[in-house]
Amino acid sequence: MRTPLRTLGLLALAAAFASPALAQHTFRPFPVGQDYEFQVDQKMYSPNSTHYLTFQSDGNLAVYTDAGELVWNLNDKADYRRNTRAVMQADGNLAVYARDRLVWSTGLDPRDAVLTLTDEGLLLVGAPESSPDSGRIYWQSGTVFPAGNGFEFLPDHSYYNESMSHALRFQSDGNLVVYTVDGTPVWGLNDKADYRRNTRAVMQADGNLVTYNPAEPTWATMTNGNSGATLDLTGDGTLVIRSASGTELWRSSPSQRSRR
Repeated sequence: MRTPLRTLGLLALAAAFASPALAQHTFRPFPVGQDYEFQVDQKMYSPNSTHYLTFQSDGNLAVYTDAGELVWNLNDKADYRRNTRAVMQADGNLAVYARDRLVWSTGLDPRDAVLTLTDEGLLLVGAPESSPDSGRIYWQSGTVFPAGNGFEFLPDHSYYNESMSHALRFQSDGNLVVYTVDGTPVWGLNDKADYRRNTRAVMQADGNLVTYNPAEPTWATMTNGNSGATLDLTGDGTLVIRSASGTELWRSSPSQRSRR
């Protein structure tokens, strides 16, 4: 079953914060690691409290919206019905066990990593803030792409494609850039607009990808008038906008390189 995520995003590690409003929901804020074991039926909320991760009494590990809508779970990944434990291990793997038998894990090689839940309901395993690789994502439960319906890219967050080969990043300097997983830029706004005062990047509901400074548009794909169109990031790092019927409306040029 394909992960039913319409607007997943924020593909970057961000520490959740504790507040009086969140205290009633969670015993420990994200990120978690170092053999953190999830309590049965404990709800661990994202920073804005719109999504939560829970290890259910039936053995399923699942992400829900605060309204109870299922976003991600183990249904198509393992027979979870006899699971007794869910752990974010010290070796960097999120794993579930039926007593001492491993049933499912993120399958990563041993590494220093933590788990977090983003505000759009995306589980991420990535390098901790203290690591030289801070911001690097090793595993994700889904992807923001294809993005549409007014999805706004937040500054300095990396939005990975489904294969995790490339990421789109709206930088704090105002540039919108596609990077390879090793940090090589392959496309950006350098030669397209004066991006230095950009404060917003939005895939609008009218089908147009636009950057703003702060209220005036500074660059756009000029694909407006296509309600329901979505933006995708392909496996080779190309940005593609398609209409609701699947017709290609715009694509980036992989040959256009970007400065960081």
